[in-house]
Amino acid sequence: MVSRRRAAQTAMIRTALVHTKSRESVLAAARKIGLECRFHPYSASHLERLKQPALLIFDTDAVEHLTPALLQALRRDHVTGVRHSPALALCRTRSEAGAWRDAGAVAALRSSTAETLARAMREALAGADDWVTSKAYVGPSRRKRAPILKLRTRRAGDYAAKARAGAGAAPTASLGVIARRLHLGAALLSGSSLENRQAFLALAQELARAIVLQHRPDLAMLARAIQDQAQLFLKDEQRSTAILDALVAELAQKL
Repeated sequence: MVSRRRAAQTAMIRTALVHTKSRESVLAAARKIGLECRFHPYSASHLERLKQPALLIFDTDAVEHLTPALLQALRRDHVTGVRHSPALALCRTRSEAGAWRDAGAVAALRSSTAETLARAMREALAGADDWVTSKAYVGPSRRKRAPILKLRTRRAGDYAAKARAGAGAAPTASLGVIARRLHLGAALLSGSSLENRQAFLALAQELARAIVLQHRPDLAMLARAIQDQAQLFLKDEQRSTAILDALVAELAQKL
């Protein structure tokens, strides 16, 4: 179920970050539903640092390195605004739409009319009210978007989507990447939602696994201390991040 705090957060998404060549049709569609558009040529690294959730609208070949798998990785691995940002992927052809839908984005053709794009924007915003967060998938509920399917068919579809996502998933992140994510997450941790604090703990646990896989036993005690701080934040979201910031800074220095 969506918490009251989460429902209030998604209800406030009235801004779209737009990176597309179809500027006029997107702007006309946004006006139909009272959505504010900010046109900016953002990159995947910009999305990592997004402070508040927003509707992401982009041409599928416009955002550098952004693929369906990376969209899922950004949502799973970050406690920044991208984790709860709905997405509208503007595709060149119908054949690429399926992969984006599997990744939790609403897909539409770039040649769509303003009316069609407005419907797609409404669907993306509505999906934010039924958000799923798990180790395998973060995004709007895909089952709710296909209610006429039988249960067995839905489960088979979910399994196939998970298999496709797993096939294209990136290998374990480098310690440097995880350290950067911890730094970004720690900056937004104090006063954040329980879900965000749980996501930060999951990231701290990923650090411990990466230390083993990447043969850095010298960092084990530091990783344990970061996990302990993350656990404390689960109990008290108003804690100071001073100790955690110092631990993350020490981690960055040792890499």
